[in-house]
Amino acid sequence: MVCEHFSLLRGTRSIEGAVALTRALQWCAVLIAALLTRRHEFTDMQAVMTFIDAERRRSARELGSDPAALVSLPPAAWSGETAAWLDEIASPSHLAAFRWWGACDLGPA
Repeated sequence: MVCEHFSLLRGTRSIEGAVALTRALQWCAVLIAALLTRRHEFTDMQAVMTFIDAERRRSARELGSDPAALVSLPPAAWSGETAAWLDEIASPSHLAAFRWWGACDLGPA
């Protein structure tokens, strides 16, 4: 989702790559925080995916892009508890590479 949001920003705004990456990371952090805050509302993984897709489409609309152009997320290949999946995606390690890439002199142009 970081890459998707980065692409939406670069495609709809005159914005430097590193700035777009920072904003994409911030958007993902807000999304993850919303998922964690509302975790008690999600009865199963389909409910989580529906929420994420709705947020992706809302963001695309706000950026002036066609939300219909976004491909829906596939059903999650997760057989465990929804709460455990939410804990896993909230792990900072998943965004660490993007943080490094955005700070690197050789990062996005």
